Amino acid sequence: MEEVFARKHLKFVTGLGPRTGGSVNNEVHARKYLRLEIEKIVRLAETSGLVAKFEEQISRPSYFQTHAHITSYANIPNLILRLHDPRVKRTSPARSILVNCHYDTVSQSPGASDAFVGCANSLEASRVLAHGLHNLNNDIIFLFNGAEENILPASHAFVTQHPWAADVVVFINLEGAGAGGKLLVFQSGPGPASSALIKLYSSSARYPFASVVGEELFRFGLIPSDTDFRIFRDYGSLPGLDLAYIGNGYAYHTCYDTEERISTSCLQLAGDNLLQLLKLMVQDPTIDYIDKLGYTKKAHPRKEIFSPEKASGSIHYFSNSPSYSNFSRLVYFDVLGYFVFKYPWDFGRILHWGVVFATTLWFFALQKRVGGTYAGLLLATLIQTIFFVSGHLFALFVGYVIHTYGCRMSWYTNRCNIFGIYLLPIITYFFFFHSVFFRIPSGPLWCLFPLKSLFLRSGWSDSTSIKARLVENDFFKGTVLTINVITVLSLLYDSPASYFTILWCAFTITSRFVYFLIFGDSGSHYFAKLLILLLPPLMVFHASSVFTLFEVFIPIMGRSGQVAQPDVIMSGLIAFSSLPVLLYCADVVHLTPPNVSRVLRQLLTNLCITFIVLVHTSSLGFPYAVLPSTDQHLVPPSLQRVAVIHANRQFRENISHPGISSKDSGVFVFPLDANRFHYYHHPPSSSPNPLLLKLRRYLSPGPTEPFYFPELQQLEPYTYRRDLPYCGVPLLYPLLNVFDTMYYLPAPRHKSPSATLSIIEQHFEVVADRASVNLTFSVDSSAPLTQLYLRTSPQFVQLESWSFAPDGSWPTPVPVPKRTSFEDPNAPRSAHFYVNHIDPSAATTKSGRWPQPWVFWLQFTVLSTAPDDRLTECSNCVDIAVVSQYLDDRVPNGVSEQMSHTILLLQYQAKKPDTRVWTDFETVNQCLEGVCKIFEEQLKQQNPSAPTITYDIAQLFKFIDKLADLSCLEFHAPTGTYVPHTKDWIKENIYALLRNQAGHFKSYLREEVLQSSRRRNEVNSVQEQISGPFRNRVWKFLSIPQYFESFMFYGLLQCLDHILMVYTFLPLRCIVTLFSLLTSSAFSLVGLCIPSLGRRELTLYATDAKELVKFSFVCICTLFLYTFDSSIAYHEIRTQSVIKIYIFFNLLEVR
Repeated sequence: MEEVFARKHLKFVTGLGPRTGGSVNNEVHARKYLRLEIEKIVRLAETSGLVAKFEEQISRPSYFQTHAHITSYANIPNLILRLHDPRVKRTSPARSILVNCHYDTVSQSPGASDAFVGCANSLEASRVLAHGLHNLNNDIIFLFNGAEENILPASHAFVTQHPWAADVVVFINLEGAGAGGKLLVFQSGPGPASSALIKLYSSSARYPFASVVGEELFRFGLIPSDTDFRIFRDYGSLPGLDLAYIGNGYAYHTCYDTEERISTSCLQLAGDNLLQLLKLMVQDPTIDYIDKLGYTKKAHPRKEIFSPEKASGSIHYFSNSPSYSNFSRLVYFDVLGYFVFKYPWDFGRILHWGVVFATTLWFFALQKRVGGTYAGLLLATLIQTIFFVSGHLFALFVGYVIHTYGCRMSWYTNRCNIFGIYLLPIITYFFFFHSVFFRIPSGPLWCLFPLKSLFLRSGWSDSTSIKARLVENDFFKGTVLTINVITVLSLLYDSPASYFTILWCAFTITSRFVYFLIFGDSGSHYFAKLLILLLPPLMVFHASSVFTLFEVFIPIMGRSGQVAQPDVIMSGLIAFSSLPVLLYCADVVHLTPPNVSRVLRQLLTNLCITFIVLVHTSSLGFPYAVLPSTDQHLVPPSLQRVAVIHANRQFRENISHPGISSKDSGVFVFPLDANRFHYYHHPPSSSPNPLLLKLRRYLSPGPTEPFYFPELQQLEPYTYRRDLPYCGVPLLYPLLNVFDTMYYLPAPRHKSPSATLSIIEQHFEVVADRASVNLTFSVDSSAPLTQLYLRTSPQFVQLESWSFAPDGSWPTPVPVPKRTSFEDPNAPRSAHFYVNHIDPSAATTKSGRWPQPWVFWLQFTVLSTAPDDRLTECSNCVDIAVVSQYLDDRVPNGVSEQMSHTILLLQYQAKKPDTRVWTDFETVNQCLEGVCKIFEEQLKQQNPSAPTITYDIAQLFKFIDKLADLSCLEFHAPTGTYVPHTKDWIKENIYALLRNQAGHFKSYLREEVLQSSRRRNEVNSVQEQISGPFRNRVWKFLSIPQYFESFMFYGLLQCLDHILMVYTFLPLRCIVTLFSLLTSSAFSLVGLCIPSLGRRELTLYATDAKELVKFSFVCICTLFLYTFDSSIAYHEIRTQSVIKIYIFFNLLEVR
């Protein structure tokens, strides 16, 4: 597969910008590009003897349950390509392999890794297969779905409505959880096909990465995400593979998910693996024997009447996944990326239980033979189990303390902080636990009755010494038995991830056997034993698994919601990852001399305190990154994610009457992580944690730090209106329960049109002591994404049924935020329901609205306990809200607000219209600078080896005149039109722009004295970029002696410039710097005496230090010359041209 072609697809489509469902970019531009490329592949396949069919599916209205909420959709587009090989003789109808990818994105994201990189590889793989060089025993269907990010409707539309879905037996889902990195198989199957699919993937992929642990994380809902894999599995009864990029998850769902972050090797490897997997699958006979999953639908018990008021929980808690009659699972994991090891979970379940029982019985049977006692084995197992449990509790306590009083998420960017604030305390606790609390034989906890009795019978020590052989034997076996306890817990949860602990036991038992073969039974080579014991499991599976785990989870913590406690989660993960290693080191600590243990404890304690203080008092504790102004794709964008929603809200007292009783408009602002608004002060606090902030405010009598956003300081956090549908917050996804702090800032109304809701039919019936109300609604909107929120009071009114659950399942209320201390805990509870509807057809209609309204019905039961007015007025039986979500500024009907911007049209050659391109800029100045950059890029292509590009304005104007067409379209807001400008206008304004940027003599003097730009460059770490090219020029100048004489005039000017600088600007700069030093020192002394004034921080830039050193040398040399006869040196030097040249170039290097 050619990476160049896949890169071309990736560049073009991501260059369109964000492609949200229903946007012009997604429904018009991206779909048009894909259609053209697929048609090329169809023509290529027809010339090679294959049958290629291309269909563009537009879905019918439908809906399905997604966890607690409902996803409804209509007119969803899918682009589908099917390759069939008529040259292959078949005895039965051909089966199909589905390759799924999506080309839509979330708002503001170009969506390179999530997930157009999968579309680019699919296009390139289909192009290679279309050449017909390989026989296709099975058909291949490439599905390019256009609405995955709107809670998975496109895949549901294909698998339930398209006729080709009936031929599909397996699928490959290409997803993205990061920008590049490993392409990991984190879900497979289910059913018997799992083994065949993993085998095919392992055989075909170069450097395969796969782990059943990822499948378990999704199963237990520990990853707050969902993919099309579940749709194909639950609604299509299909087994398959789920692949996703996991590297650099910081860019996931952000504007930094750009094509530049996908490396060449990453794109090439992913494409090659996909192509090789498809080649193997279409020719493998096992595909013919794979059957669809047979399933029986689960019963639908009524789980909840009220909306759960809880801060967090698994998104799979409300999952309505079916149960399968042929359900079978697989244990699989990769070994250092070389191959994937697998075995069936039915066999693995028996194997793991067998290993647990076999090792337990074996250890007890051999205990007497090696001279040990059962009491010693039980005591070692008990100690190791206590340490494992207490170690986790200690780690969670450390995480809770840091989360409550310390710098939260300090490891989010600086991952080395994980070692200092979590791992070091755990290791320190480990040493205290074994060398103090349970020290043999003088530990203080041996006095406890059960432990004392077992210790006296263990035989670990006598009156003179410790029996090292017995201690080592019992603690090793106790560690294995403790790990067996963890294995039993995993087996009770029926988790294939129990292979992890089984491998630890198998590797360490084998390694210990090897150690005794090498050193014998009487060896005391503790360090060699640890290396032999721990290196194999660490190198083979533990280190890579832990690295992958943190590679996935650390970026997730930046979008896990405000109520999550990421420091507690990370401390737990660190404990779970490190404690298996520490368990095997327990005997070494017990056998370490007391003085050595004491020194190690002191050292570790000092390191812990030092690191924690350093993190909480310096910039190391700041969790986020500061991106450079250039080459941003080289730096992980570990920034704080903040959601901003501009909302117009209109309230009506009665749904049947169109009158609006009240309305407001504002902006909802809420960060997506646990730091909330801690870093919204100005200047940003170096101690954002509550404890240090309280301490600073207590010691300082002055006012507290002002908010960086005065609008937030003047408002109280938004109070959730539990009497309104979904608490009155128009959230894009039903995850309001993970946010507890947000602000609602009043703002002018935006001009996007609202949806219209009307009742087209109502039915009211009273039966005995209750009334049944059936309402049919119609919603018309121009927003691609429209949501329906419902709120009922279940003690009076209950939602019995609706049109979104024809199979008789109960409507499930969604969770809402936990009540705060300011709310009445005894206030009536409500039931909130969330329906997400998408209809992207508004982007392609002339009216800019849906071609047909969204019609649905709701059935309620009004109980006898309800007030009388609810029994008489059916329209008041429920609170309902309709939300129109606009994620794209370019709405087809043109009534949405548009930013004023400028378009640059450029055509290089008159007779080649395909060379005409356009670029969008926000301002006219940016457009003019864009013309300069286009010329500079051309100069770089002509002189690729040149370190810098220099040109005069005449050359730029000559370049503009040579262009076939160049025009600037400036947006005129009053008329809503674009005003064109010609080449002459562009040249005049470029001249004025460059003249203004050059500045005047006063600015030059100010810059030479104060050096503001150089200091800013130093702060922004670009000084090296500025001075590097100059040093490169000087070095080239020195390396070519034959050109020396031609630069003598230039050297003379340089000497004159330096002489003038040394005796003019250099003293002024030093005076300014020394004055700043003196004033800062004075303010610092005053601040020590008067704390309320605060201390003024002193910053001595490297530029200032360099000038001070220069001036010092000038002063010293001047004093030296007063006592030296310079005429003698002059006559000596004038006769030596080499020294003359050396001095000349030394002067050049000074700058």
